[in-house]
Amino acid sequence: MLSKYGLESKNYHDSDENTNWEKCSIRKWLNNDFYEESFNDYEKSNVEFVKINYYDTLKSEIAFTTEDGVFLLSSDEFNTYKNRFKENIKCEPTERVKLQRNVDKDRKDFYYWRLRSQGTSVSDKDNKAVDENGDINQDYYYNAFYPDSTLNKGLIRPAIWVKFE
Repeated sequence: MLSKYGLESKNYHDSDENTNWEKCSIRKWLNNDFYEESFNDYEKSNVEFVKINYYDTLKSEIAFTTEDGVFLLSSDEFNTYKNRFKENIKCEPTERVKLQRNVDKDRKDFYYWRLRSQGTSVSDKDNKAVDENGDINQDYYYNAFYPDSTLNKGLIRPAIWVKFE
């Protein structure tokens, strides 16, 4: 399940150091604060924690595996599922995020949303994102969410796997 809206606007990591999915601030936030605040006990019992392989795109191999209940899609997952959510491939922020980021509330265009996959550059500061046209941007460190660099963060569209009985 993928959120229809960008529920938050965050940098991939809170500092300017190189990092990856295993250690980035977004992963920690999604699986701690977001998970605890967004789901009640019943909903938590239906969130499937899954093993996620992180591919080092520069070496073309699995670098590590994490276990996450809430995550960002990888570029491979995006390409696999994009036809299923074609109508919602473009992303807009919630009204709360618009207010928080001082975005014109009547603005109707779309925004970049983050993927967890590493970009193609040497820097681990880059990760891939889906742009306002629904295409993957390969190296997304700062983006066009808003021209002011203090607001220059990608939208977060949390994804989960749900248990069905």
